[in-house]
Amino acid sequence: MPFQGYRPAAERASILFFVLNDMGRIDPMYQFSLDSYIDQFKLSIDKSPRSAKLEERIVNLNDHHTYAIYR
Repeated sequence: MPFQGYRPAAERASILFFVLNDMGRIDPMYQFSLDSYIDQFKLSIDKSPRSAKLEERIVNLNDHHTYAIYR
């Protein structure tokens, strides 16, 4: 599969999603929809720095998305 190299980014996104989902149990203020999370991930793909090296691209994507979620 050509996209297997992006598995680390998918794993990070999955962890962040479920952490945010659990935060909604603590306080309803933290509730959100899967659609809004997907939109945020797509923005992270578009706005994170590009790189010709896949490993560097994954680091950039993970860093940007993690920051975007927790800011």
